[in-house]
Amino acid sequence: MAKRAAVKRRAEKQGEDVSRQDELSHEERMANYSEVVGKAELSAVRLIGSTFEVRPSFFETEEERLEFHYEVNPTDIQFDSEEGWGAIFMQCVAGARLENMDLVLCSANYLVAYGGMVDCEREATEAFLRKVGRFTCYPYFRSLFAMLDANAGTSLPTLPVLKEPVAGKKRAAKVPKGEPSS
Repeated sequence: MAKRAAVKRRAEKQGEDVSRQDELSHEERMANYSEVVGKAELSAVRLIGSTFEVRPSFFETEEERLEFHYEVNPTDIQFDSEEGWGAIFMQCVAGARLENMDLVLCSANYLVAYGGMVDCEREATEAFLRKVGRFTCYPYFRSLFAMLDANAGTSLPTLPVLKEPVAGKKRAAKVPKGEPSS
């Protein structure tokens, strides 16, 4: 509910008529989403910032004591219905913790842009960007993380395949222990 209210406030700030979205049936919203899916064309995936830090104490810590984690979250969405483009900014984070202290931390910010969405509904386009943007940038982040991990000699486990979030659960996913990446 809070997320929907925030989207509504943002649309109101941009001078859009938000009352129509509240009146749409589930079928109409699905049709709008399907229209976006049919029109959207990936135009860019850009790494726009990254950091990678390893604390020296990492190399002295037993692997069994480490908690591995990763997250992929949107930070901003932009959309222009007349021009038909939309962009989502994603933050990807992964690393290894010991007692809530990050010993290895990799963070990367990506811009994921789509075109071809002329005259698509804002709500449907933003839903599309939130859903697809995660899966679009994550392989790039996995690759970046693996390269930095190998260069640092930290031998952390390979990041797992990204899965659809389960409704009602919000927490950082844990990387399963197994074969180290290299």
